[in-house]
Amino acid sequence: MFLTENGQSLAKKSNARHEILYKFLTKLGVPNKIAEIDSEGMEHHVSTETLSLMKKFNNSN
Repeated sequence: MFLTENGQSLAKKSNARHEILYKFLTKLGVPNKIAEIDSEGMEHHVSTETLSLMKKFNNSN
């Protein structure tokens, strides 16, 4: 399967959102397996503003 440039861009953004959420949850003490499952669902619903604050938290702790 090949992605268009637009598809590749969307995939990168989705992966970045997932990573921010996963790191945030694990920093809170959520076990890795649960953080993986939860971040998969949350990445589709979290706002840009909330995600930005989570990223800031990840970088400061």
